[in-house]
Amino acid sequence: MSRGVFWRVYARWYDALWDTGLTAAVARRVVQEVPPELPVIELGAGTGLVTRELAAARRVVRACEPDPDMRARLVARDLDVEQVTDESIEECHPPAGDCCVVAVNVLHLVADVPACLEHLRWMAGPHGRVVVVVPTAQATLGRVARAHRSAGAGATHSVLFLLAHVVLGPLAALAGVRLSPAPLARPSLVGVVGDVQEVHVLDGPDRPIDGWARAVTSVHAVTHQCQL
Repeated sequence: MSRGVFWRVYARWYDALWDTGLTAAVARRVVQEVPPELPVIELGAGTGLVTRELAAARRVVRACEPDPDMRARLVARDLDVEQVTDESIEECHPPAGDCCVVAVNVLHLVADVPACLEHLRWMAGPHGRVVVVVPTAQATLGRVARAHRSAGAGATHSVLFLLAHVVLGPLAALAGVRLSPAPLARPSLVGVVGDVQEVHVLDGPDRPIDGWARAVTSVHAVTHQCQL
């Protein structure tokens, strides 16, 4: 299976699986960490579940999503954002001044996480900020399903969520897509949402990347972890 086919399938089911109170809580926490004076570059914006909250908070947002099927659903939301682009993390370049770079559950899709974090911090600028969300080490498939339910999702959603990921996991492996992120260190941890999502902040002048690098020396394929 090609990556394109996998993302086409995942995009079709994405909102049904992830447009819940849990995701909204994560998005609201991200908004809290974005300085209001900084423009936002959101990387891996997907179908716009976090973008929606950023736009509602009147942040100036450039939403970047390289997958055409995900991006089509983002565009269809008709959000009040400055721009929607097809830029990948590697292709994305910063504005002229400082900015806030937001990356919610996308780090497991890059081969070199420490180098990616250095790139994100470079993008943010010397007085900018990077806001990263990753699953906690305890974010098993069952725990995430329970977190969705605790945030208001019904029993039907729990069944759909579990069954969908039982199918999507092997499809992702066939397509060469990692849905299981590597563990990260905690020098920049600012909060946890629903016991399954960690919010990290890297400010421009900080030098915490070495701490992250030591925690991300390899990517572990943990079949029961999952991505938001």
